[in-house]
Amino acid sequence: MGELAEIDTAIKTGLSPELLRAFANKAMKHGHTRKLGCTQRDGLLYFDEEDLDSYLAYLEEPWPKSPRATRPSIPEAIKKDVRLECHLECAICTSKDNGELAHIEPTADTANNSPFNLILLCPNHHTKYDLGHKPKSNVDIETIRMVKAIKRASRRRFFKYEGNALAALRSVLNEIESVRERLVVTETAVATAALTNHTKNLIALLPELFEEAQEAAARDETYEPATAEFKLHSGQLGGAIVAAVSTASSADSKPEALPRRAEELGAASLGFRTIGRAKCPHCAGTGTIGLMGSLCIICAGDGTVPKDFAAEYDPRGLDEARCPHCEGQGTRGLMGNLCSYCRGNQVVTREMAEEYSSEAVDETPCPHCEGQGTRGLMGNLCSYCGGNQVVTHEMAEEYDADDLDEVD
Repeated sequence: MGELAEIDTAIKTGLSPELLRAFANKAMKHGHTRKLGCTQRDGLLYFDEEDLDSYLAYLEEPWPKSPRATRPSIPEAIKKDVRLECHLECAICTSKDNGELAHIEPTADTANNSPFNLILLCPNHHTKYDLGHKPKSNVDIETIRMVKAIKRASRRRFFKYEGNALAALRSVLNEIESVRERLVVTETAVATAALTNHTKNLIALLPELFEEAQEAAARDETYEPATAEFKLHSGQLGGAIVAAVSTASSADSKPEALPRRAEELGAASLGFRTIGRAKCPHCAGTGTIGLMGSLCIICAGDGTVPKDFAAEYDPRGLDEARCPHCEGQGTRGLMGNLCSYCRGNQVVTREMAEEYSSEAVDETPCPHCEGQGTRGLMGNLCSYCGGNQVVTHEMAEEYDADDLDEVD
């Protein structure tokens, strides 16, 4: 257990820095005074890990209610954070209309208003979830818990982009300060030139480090810029600066020494240019393609490729085409079943795309719902295809409306 910076705390918990600051500034539970402990340095908050874990456990304990309330009230800061976590849309169907906060574990049982027990649902799915659901429904508690876990994991990765960028910036600032301390304390032209040149080189390196930081975040990794390669080039450059400063007195009497030392600094700084790879342009750095997570054929799952390769990337030369059966969606039907032609990969080989014929796929519109996937005025799922809209040719041939447990 140690101390975590604000953004590192957000990465660990999946809670936004804004909500963490709200926890530190105001007691959340009615009638309680407990806040999240923190210290502040340079305008940033730092949280003790042990106290943080204790506070989050406290939030999941039963919440008291005010005397006139029927249930504990949810603070606005928590409401806002849960809505943003769900991108202001229903976590099940992505509807953006009239979203409602729903308790994952029933509030009647737990009185738990922790942000970890809340999720945003549309009115339809909220009602289905609260009032009970059929076995085929997609709003059972296991699914809701899984969706919540996915939302939190996605948010942690989002915060990791910011955290990794700050790590890259800190590495440059720390190196600048380190070199400044190593400079001989003397006001000479060479010393000033050395520090200025090194600072410019480090600042010029920032875009490359930021790109590396983003690539690491895409792989859900914490960025550590102080790799062996970074240290090596940093040491070479720092050594050249120290050498330049150590000859400051002679350089003052020999003006031609300054250009020579500047050349040494420039040569040592060339090593910085070799750091980094580019995000794979084919899979956008994820390492996978399609809904089933097939390995990217370009980076083989690494998520990165050499920069020269990325610059020459042309998708037209790949043996891939958008699946003509699902139009690149990877799924078919109202229930989102995997496409039977691409198996969820969203793409097929060019040969498969050219040879595609809907008649060659063992699918035909459901004879019971005529391919709509639903029946009745309320849009209930078809009892024969289950909402898939299609059935196999054999099922279509065997279809008999009298065999179904339905009457007008």
